[in-house]
Amino acid sequence: MGRDNASQLIDAQVATAILCGGFEISNGALRAFVQRRASNDQDLAFIGYGDPSFYSWVLGGISTIHVPLDDLIQCAIHLVCDTAEVATQSALSYPAKLMLRGS
Repeated sequence: MGRDNASQLIDAQVATAILCGGFEISNGALRAFVQRRASNDQDLAFIGYGDPSFYSWVLGGISTIHVPLDDLIQCAIHLVCDTAEVATQSALSYPAKLMLRGS
């Protein structure tokens, strides 16, 4: 889905940027972005989701939305185990970060 939709946007030359909201969607959209980048002189930005390590070196660095997975996993474990540490917190917040790179 990510590849197909990104391909349509790139081919239509109506977008200035592609921002993805899921890891698998990002991978598909990135594939279309890389494939068409060589044959298309359109100035188009790409921002992926999830910040996998290889995004730091693809095309000089792909910007991403970094989700704090370790913090989320620890919270989920505490919630499942019903520990007092999480139970005493009134609000849980694990903000994502924009990782700006070469793209």
